[in-house]
Amino acid sequence: MAIAVITVNILLAIVLLGVAFFCWQLRVALRDTVRALDIAERATHNVLGNAPEGVMTGQEGVAWMRQAMQEQGQQVGPAIARLQQVLTLLIWITSRLSRTRKGLIKGASLRK
Repeated sequence: MAIAVITVNILLAIVLLGVAFFCWQLRVALRDTVRALDIAERATHNVLGNAPEGVMTGQEGVAWMRQAMQEQGQQVGPAIARLQQVLTLLIWITSRLSRTRKGLIKGASLRK
């Protein structure tokens, strides 16, 4: 009977020693993970620490630019429409000239 108790105690001690070793490895892994996350958090804070102020400045600049563009757009709108008409006319003229040139070149080659 005493031998059975000693054997059970030894087996139990071996199993618990394995569990203790696993817990120790888990503690080391968790410690390393916490250190890595702490370093990442500090780096992120250093990079993005001033982000809210930058975003607000950017939003104010965009709002100002939109307002300025809208005001200028009201003044420039008729000029842009006129420019579009002129460009359309130029494109039409150049396409007609290129067709005419192609026709002249074809006619000259047929005469030879």
